[in-house]
Amino acid sequence: MTDTTDRARERQLDVFAKMAGADKVRHAFDMAEQSKAIAIDGIRARNPELSEAEIRHVWLRLLHGERADRLGAAAGAGS
Repeated sequence: MTDTTDRARERQLDVFAKMAGADKVRHAFDMAEQSKAIAIDGIRARNPELSEAEIRHVWLRLLHGERADRLGAAAGAGS
């Protein structure tokens, strides 16, 4: 499912194909950071009572499921 027309999609692919490799990587990282910010903002809006650490844990849990509990414990052990 997409809201992008075939013509717009073709244009996107054309622009992407002409990008240098480093630009593609930079673009991918930018999109990942934007996605993270949108997800965290949504968690914060739906759960204003959560601390920043709790918001981060909820976000990690969305990404990694129950494995996030182990990741969080490992990260906390180093602080």
